[in-house]
Amino acid sequence: MPLTRVKKVPTANLVQGSSFLTSVPTGSVVQVVGTTNDVDVSRTGSTTMTDSISQVITPSSASNKIMVVANHHYTLYAQTYAQMKVRLIRTVGGSDTSLLGENYLFAQHGSGSYYPYDLGGLPMNILDAPSTTSEITYHIQFAKHGSSGLLYHLHANHYGTSSLILMEIKG
Repeated sequence: MPLTRVKKVPTANLVQGSSFLTSVPTGSVVQVVGTTNDVDVSRTGSTTMTDSISQVITPSSASNKIMVVANHHYTLYAQTYAQMKVRLIRTVGGSDTSLLGENYLFAQHGSGSYYPYDLGGLPMNILDAPSTTSEITYHIQFAKHGSSGLLYHLHANHYGTSSLILMEIKG
C-alpha cells in the first residue's frame, strides 16, 4: 500500500522517555549508528590483537537488542602462508565479551613462483542481547596467528574498507 500521508509528530513527543518512543512495536529499529574505516592497520609482526574498526551505541532500554552488521576487510600476503585471527568484541564498562568466537583467515602458497595473496571481506553479523543501557563499544580485532617464510602483508583496511553498523531493535 503506498504511503499517502506522512504523520506529523510534535517535537515535544521526540524527547527521551516520551510515549512516542516507547510505544513503537517490538522489532522496530530504534536507532542506527555506523562507521567505516579505510585506514591501513598492520599486524605483520605482532600476535597482539588490535582494533580494525569500532563503533559506540547506548541502548535506550535494557530489553532491546543490537543488530551488528560488520565487514572486516583484510589483506594477507606471504612467501609460504599467512594466518589472521579475527574476532568481534562487545565492551561494556571495560569488560570484553567475544561474540562470535575466533575466526581464522588463511592464505597458502600454491605451486609456481607466485606467493599467495588473499584479500576480501569477512562478514560478522549477530543479533546481540547486551541487557544494558550503558554505553557499548563493538569492535573487530585482529592479529597474526601464524606464518611461514617472509610475511609481507597482514593488514586490515589495506585495499578496501571495513564497516560496522549497529541497529538498536526494540525488545
